[in-house]
Amino acid sequence: MEEENIFVHDRDPVKHSGLGIASFIIGLVVLVILTIVFVYIIGILSQSYYISESDPRLVAVGVVMMVGMLLSGVGIILSIIGLSKRTRKRIFPILGIVINGLIVVFVIFLIILGLASE
Repeated sequence: MEEENIFVHDRDPVKHSGLGIASFIIGLVVLVILTIVFVYIIGILSQSYYISESDPRLVAVGVVMMVGMLLSGVGIILSIIGLSKRTRKRIFPILGIVINGLIVVFVIFLIILGLASE
């Protein structure tokens, strides 16, 4: 007599949310890009203490930060959509919301800090 496997589940294993994974990857990429930007800013400031606001390097840094914030906004939207799918795992959408949300809050903080220092 053959032994039957009593631990066989009737349903398929739950898969990860593709949108959640995309959101998580967007958050990581933006985090790496912003880290590179901050290292670049430190390099610029180590060469000279005062830099004009119209310096093209600073303008490029500002544009990169705004694009990063917009990408993080897209990541948050993807995470929310990924969380709404009940048949998928939720770990990547949650991580995406946390990472992208922190990026957006940090960039907004830097904008407010820059406006207050003028």
